[in-house]
Amino acid sequence: MDHHQIEKDIRHLEQVLAHISGAECIPLSHWRARIDAIHAAVRVPAQLRRVRRLDEMLKQLEMRCAPPRFSCA
Repeated sequence: MDHHQIEKDIRHLEQVLAHISGAECIPLSHWRARIDAIHAAVRVPAQLRRVRRLDEMLKQLEMRCAPPRFSCA
């Protein structure tokens, strides 16, 4: 993936993650795979910071949307 394509993908994910709630038709696992793929390809420090921010945003969304865990204790 070249620098320009990575930039486009990051911009797209920044726009999408700012507006999703987790109830959309596209599962959060799709966005997780996209972020992971971009993270593996990033070589520019500024882009890496943005991808890490996206990763954190998605982690927060995943935690809010995760089914509750019950303990036997």
